[in-house]
Amino acid sequence: MDVTRDKKKCYLELALWQTSEILAKNGHGLGTVGQPKSTKAFVYKIWSVRFQLLWGLKKYTELADEMQPFEELDAPDLYYQYFPENGGRIGSMIPFAFRLIHAEILRFTPYPTGGPGH
Repeated sequence: MDVTRDKKKCYLELALWQTSEILAKNGHGLGTVGQPKSTKAFVYKIWSVRFQLLWGLKKYTELADEMQPFEELDAPDLYYQYFPENGGRIGSMIPFAFRLIHAEILRFTPYPTGGPGH
């Protein structure tokens, strides 16, 4: 038994749980699809960290399921210019790591070509 490996996994699981807490406090997470929520860039950074943790824990199916509501990452509310309170800033609020995982995740699921449900 590799205690160091188990300890590292425990820390990753704890960090994953913490991302759930932060997202829930900002109106994101389980059961919130279609409901009003915070659309600050900070929230998408937390999603990015969450997806990186799921990737590191090899929870690929869960990762694909959680990423599905974001579709192709091109919805208007994912861009700074959609919200006047962003002071004229333009561009995507989605971090690069988030986009990279989005592009690669299907290779690690039972449906690598975007089959049922994806």
